[in-house]
Amino acid sequence: MKNTIFLFLIFSLFCFAENNNNKSQEFIVLPKINGEFIQFINGRYQEIQSNRIKVAHKMKLYACLKGPKNLKKLLRIPNLILSITNYDNKYSDYLDILSKFKFLEINCRRDVNDFDLNNLANLSNLKRLNLYRFTNISHRGFDYLSRSKSLKFLYLFSFRSISDKKLKYISKLKKLEELHLRGCKTVHEEGYKYLSNLKNLKILKLYWCGYLSDKEIQHLSKLTKLKELSINECKWISDKGVKHLSKLKNLEILTITGNKIIDNNGIQYLSKLKKLRFLNLSDCSLITNKGIKQLKQKLTNTKIIYQKTK
Repeated sequence: MKNTIFLFLIFSLFCFAENNNNKSQEFIVLPKINGEFIQFINGRYQEIQSNRIKVAHKMKLYACLKGPKNLKKLLRIPNLILSITNYDNKYSDYLDILSKFKFLEINCRRDVNDFDLNNLANLSNLKRLNLYRFTNISHRGFDYLSRSKSLKFLYLFSFRSISDKKLKYISKLKKLEELHLRGCKTVHEEGYKYLSNLKNLKILKLYWCGYLSDKEIQHLSKLTKLKELSINECKWISDKGVKHLSKLKNLEILTITGNKIIDNNGIQYLSKLKKLRFLNLSDCSLITNKGIKQLKQKLTNTKIIYQKTK
């Protein structure tokens, strides 16, 4: 149906932490209540009694709403995180209303274009953006996106057209805290150098990045606020690259999988990461149980996963 917009909703109930003069907010995901999701249908929603839900919890809700008028009804719900999981050619009809939501996520699963990114960048409350298959987006589209003042989480999935120049525009998103790049086979050293300018980045996940080697890792080692780093199926990183990674003193989670060059000596550099809680070194062919045992003796508080599935 043309004017249908499918929404994934999270209704967040926040509480203030006890004994905290700054009243910092805490919340824990609570996806279900009594085993069932509460549903919003055509703008009519079931009221939630506060005595049925523990404070500091948020819960996930689903909806299928028709038309902008029904979206207006959702504005009455405090602290609502609105996530659009699909939209049709009438998407622009919703822009004015979407801009009024306090928290906004957008999952683009159709092939979006430059015009779409221009509209999305103008949404003042857009926090999270997931893009799937964006072969129609040029450098201009990413230039538009770089003007977003609120974007904190960016996920780029299943794409082949990302380039160094597009990453140059992404690097202008100074509030960005989390970035996922899946399949960036055409990104070279220049692109990763741009990414090193994202000084507030806390989570970076890289998948199947063909030109990611020690030189590129050296640039990424400047992201000193990183708490989580995933390098999956990036085969050209050696022990030298691991040494660069040891500079990321705030790392808590590190994943390096599918590597053919890093060996037992190289992984010992990781012992310098004193905050590391989780380490995954699966399918790294030159690493053996002997090297893992040596590393475990140095990282006694780190859970280390080492499996060979290939």
